[in-house]
Amino acid sequence: MAFRIASAAMAAVFALAIAVQYNDPDPLVWMLAYAIPCALSVAAAAQRDWPAAAGALCAAYALAALLSLPSLLAARAQAFTHWHMLSAEDESAREAAGLGLCALWLGVLGLRGRAR
Repeated sequence: MAFRIASAAMAAVFALAIAVQYNDPDPLVWMLAYAIPCALSVAAAAQRDWPAAAGALCAAYALAALLSLPSLLAARAQAFTHWHMLSAEDESAREAAGLGLCALWLGVLGLRGRAR
C-alpha cells in the first residue's frame, strides 16, 4: 500500500512538472519527458507495473542526465531557490536535475515491478 501511495505522489509531482512547462522555450519536449514517468507512476499506483519499460527508460533518462551533469554541477544556487528563471544557465541545470529525478524514479519502478 505504501508503494502505491508513493507512486501516486510521484505521479502528482510529475504532473506538476508538466504543468509548469507551458512557458518553457521547448515545452513539448519537457512535457513529454515528464509525462512518461507520470504515466508509469499512475500505472504503478494502480498495480499495473511495466518493469521492462521503466528499466529501459531509466537507462535513457540516466544517460541524458549524465550528459547534462556539467550544467548541473556548474549551476548557481539561485537556479533552485527562485521560482522564476533568472538566467539561461538555470534552465539547463533544472533540466539536468529533472532528468536525474526521472531516471531515479523510473529505476525504482523498474526494480519494484521486477520484484513483484
